[in-house]
Amino acid sequence: MKFGISLFGHHPLDVHPAENFRATLTLARAAAENGFHVLSAGHHYLMRGFQKFQTMPAMARIAAEAPGLHINLLDLVPLNHPVRLEEQLSTLDAITDGRLIFTAVLGYSDAEFINFGIPKSQRLERYRESLAIIKRLWTEDDVTFEGKYYRLENATINPKPVQKPRPPIWVTADATPGVIRAAEDGDVWLMSNHTRVDDLRAQLDVYEKHFQSQENAGADIGIDRPLMRILSVAPTQSKAIDIARPALEATWKKFYSELGQASEMDNPEDFTQEFDDLWKNRFLIGTPEMVIAEIERYSEELKADLLMVSIGGPLETKLAALELFGGEVIPHFSS
Repeated sequence: MKFGISLFGHHPLDVHPAENFRATLTLARAAAENGFHVLSAGHHYLMRGFQKFQTMPAMARIAAEAPGLHINLLDLVPLNHPVRLEEQLSTLDAITDGRLIFTAVLGYSDAEFINFGIPKSQRLERYRESLAIIKRLWTEDDVTFEGKYYRLENATINPKPVQKPRPPIWVTADATPGVIRAAEDGDVWLMSNHTRVDDLRAQLDVYEKHFQSQENAGADIGIDRPLMRILSVAPTQSKAIDIARPALEATWKKFYSELGQASEMDNPEDFTQEFDDLWKNRFLIGTPEMVIAEIERYSEELKADLLMVSIGGPLETKLAALELFGGEVIPHFSS
């Protein structure tokens, strides 16, 4: 089992942006010091109520704080031109000396599509055309492509990625149709932190049924079943719950509700549940011993080989959780 951490939460508006970014750098260094293998960053535009840094420039800077770790960059593919996106990703693969993971995101927020002037109804076609172009530009020269939204004529990019034949492409999805898309379009499905374990188990059966081995598949980095979970670990479970509750209630009921996240779920009613019903079988909350037992369950039932955690709260809370997790949980899986 390997471990990763999502660095970009919801930074408070009343804190100077430079201070929020310095806190992110501190978190990245702490993750590296505590035995993590992957640093990850989610992607949104036009955030209200929080600060959220843009992934490409931020992760290029963050990579310098954690040499040797993989960098997982999520991007809203339909909202970016594939040539620009591909060249930026190739540069980041060079910056990290071949440790880039690219996670392709379809997107769901109405506000993002409206303000980019792109009809949301076009997102799937744009997404698939973009991925086709990116894969070809990473592995071929003189690429000609004629699509509905994008056209290339004898296009070649340099530098090509460090990883050969190309960096791995992960796809994140919440609902079952998206899981099928992940099986068809990506190298790996990044299992959602919004979905209960029981539902993920059923979706994994769907994924394996539809999985298509990619021609010129991405580099094998030894991770096939990454799983995202929200983490709160403390000396007692009641303490872990008390730490997690404020941030998760704000995130789940306000932030995700405003973005329209529920529309992307197999069970939209999950977003209306009270916290005590919401977190069970979905979030990773408890003592180190309880967390270890749950991770072992993920490994057995979901075949998970990477756990990507998100930790809420102020920096001090995150650092305390990282120290406890790195000191008592990660060594259990390293021995």
